[in-house]
Amino acid sequence: MIRLFYADIKEIDNTAFVPPLSGDEQSERSAGRGLNCLISRRLSLLSLEMVGVNAPVFGRGSEGKPYLEDCPSVHFNTSYSDNFAICGISDSGEIGVDVQDFCTLTEAVARRFFSPSEKEALNSAANFDRALTRLWALKESFLKCLGFGLSMPLASFSVSFSEDRAIHSVCYGGLSYSLKEYTNARSAIAVCSLSDDFPASPEKPILF
Repeated sequence: MIRLFYADIKEIDNTAFVPPLSGDEQSERSAGRGLNCLISRRLSLLSLEMVGVNAPVFGRGSEGKPYLEDCPSVHFNTSYSDNFAICGISDSGEIGVDVQDFCTLTEAVARRFFSPSEKEALNSAANFDRALTRLWALKESFLKCLGFGLSMPLASFSVSFSEDRAIHSVCYGGLSYSLKEYTNARSAIAVCSLSDDFPASPEKPILF
């Protein structure tokens, strides 16, 4: 089962993150982490609590992807932007999530980072900038599902992207990965997993 949680950063008052902060949050703020990072961390901890993981012990894979040392059957991933923080949790294998705020991007980005089939899909899109941001989020969610991050070239794989669909796929290493969008007016949100048991919509827990 996959669950997706989110926080709308624009709805959160900056004064929510004044003392008292937790010890970890104070460390994050002392290290110069921004408000969005703190919101993402709090969302992750609350989301894990909601699936029965309390006081999690975190580790990191060889490429830096976080995992739960004390609960290896539960997989999670997080992302945040200026608009949203998201946390995906799965008990059916690895998961990757990404959020990208819509902005104006150039065709040079597509030429450098996307495969020929993806470029073709973008060139036929009614809204090039919006489609490009959506595709970027999908590709990042796939990389984060694998645990590679941007150490794996974006142009080395293809998402079966179509502008009028919310469900997409990637075939890699003999496996078929499913990707789903939860895109809104401000941001492109994508989730990737070997499972296609995606929720109909993300959940919005109360952070404060």
